[in-house]
Amino acid sequence: MAAASTRVTITAQDRYKNEIRIVFHVAAGIVDPNNAAVQAVVTAINNCINPVGLHIELTQVNAVAGSAVVGADYVATDKAVFPALDEDGQTHNYKVPSILATIVDDDGVSIDMANADVAAYVAAVTTNAQGRNGVAITAINSGYRWASRKPLKN
Repeated sequence: MAAASTRVTITAQDRYKNEIRIVFHVAAGIVDPNNAAVQAVVTAINNCINPVGLHIELTQVNAVAGSAVVGADYVATDKAVFPALDEDGQTHNYKVPSILATIVDDDGVSIDMANADVAAYVAAVTTNAQGRNGVAITAINSGYRWASRKPLKN
């Protein structure tokens, strides 16, 4: 499916170091932040606000097609955390929010690494992701559920 548009996110900062984000969309074929259309909008925004744009990020946006289906239960506030190692031995934590109950082991904490969806995620990350320093991610051997709920009062 071809992208419907390109989302442009500008991060701006004022003199007190407060950051704001401004999002707009441009034509789907635009992938360069130096494109004339992107720069025209960024310049116009910079001329209308006190903060100045520091960072421009472009993301292809695909049209959503589909319908609601019945799925497995999930807890929106829970995350799966996957500690990963890169080629230099540095640790990276990949977090996946709103996890399905089907990927959690019976203990309620560990992620089922044998689950087909989890295995596909691990394969995608180790094949395509890299650390901030450009070094490839080599291994994800475990995962755990991070419940971000407040403790219950007695």
